[in-house]
Formats: sequence, C-alpha cells, structure tokens
Amino acid sequence: MALRTSGHLLLGVVRIYSRKAKYLLQDCNEAFVKIKMAFRPGMVDLPEEHREAAMNAITLPEVFHDFDTAMPELNEVDIEAQFSLNQSRAEEITMREDYGSLNLVTHDDGFGDMGFDADNPDIMREAIGN
Repeated sequence: MALRTSGHLLLGVVRIYSRKAKYLLQDCNEAFVKIKMAFRPGMVDLPEEHREAAMNAITLPEVFHDFDTAMPELNEVDIEAQFSLNQSRAEEITMREDYGSLNLVTHDDGFGDMGFDADNPDIMREAIGN
C-alpha cells in the first residue's frame, strides 16, 4: 500500500477517534452536571413532616422463636419429599437426540484393539516406524 494512501487512512481513523472522544466528554460532562444538580445541598422537595421515614417502615419485625424447642426426630422428617421438591423428571430436562443411521457397533474410532501381538516384536517395530 502506498505511503500516501496509508496516511489518508490513518487521518480518517484519527478523526473518528477524535469525534468519539468528544462525544464521550460531552456525555460525561452532562452526567456530571446532572449528578451535581441532584445532590445540591438545601434542595429537598419533601414536606417538612416527611423528611424522616417512620420507624416501622424501615425496620424489620423482630420475631424470636422458642430456641428451647426440641428438634423433631430424624425418622419424623420425610427426607425424600424435601429433596424432590425442586426435582424434575428426566424426560422434561433431557434433549432428544436423533442418531439417524449411525451404527455404533461398526464405528471404529481408532481406540480399539490394534491386533498387536506382544510375542512378535517385529510387528510392533514396523507399527512404530523403527
């Protein structure tokens, strides 16, 4: 590629990045101004009587259980029912696969028996390539 063409292409890239930087700066300045306006001191648009939240609106109820209660016996708890609450049937969560005409019996993936006889080292040397 010619040096002049390369220079023109680089100039275009620089102009694009310059515009992107200007847009980003404008967006950041706009967000900064909006944040400053939102958190100005003395600008509260709530009525005087509602500036504090009610205690019961922001406090969770304190419910204490009787800690001296005996735990139920292990035989009384139905453990299988507890474990099967969020359990689906296998048919509902398994995708069906279409194997078509794939015959798994005749398929040789190359990991099977190679037919080497340990008593005949010449065949093994030929297979290794020595």
